[in-house]
Amino acid sequence: MEKRAATRVLFNVKSLVKYRDKTITGDVINISMQGMLFQTSEQIPEKEIVDAQIYMEGTTSELKINVQGRILRSDETGTAIAFKSVDIDSFIHLKNIVVYNEGDEDKIMKEFFSSIKPDRKE
Repeated sequence: MEKRAATRVLFNVKSLVKYRDKTITGDVINISMQGMLFQTSEQIPEKEIVDAQIYMEGTTSELKINVQGRILRSDETGTAIAFKSVDIDSFIHLKNIVVYNEGDEDKIMKEFFSSIKPDRKE
């Protein structure tokens, strides 16, 4: 049985992933504070660094979450992207999405903070 470090929530929106000179569109299948599962017909090489935009649909404006991530795997089940950096506005939107769909903000924030590794300079 697989033990996940982060709560994932089902979340189906459009996303755009860029790497090297390629731009790939697809759908987010699920999302967490630490990453997402992206469905597309193309495979992206494992360990590739990507920039992703997750598009939120709204009635008055276009809202998007911007993240940089690394490909963990890419196969017929989807492309798993681990988030490496998220700007502050995107972080707030991401947190709100996960908390709203999961319901326990304390749990989500504990998972997030436990995933952060300090940058130690020896």
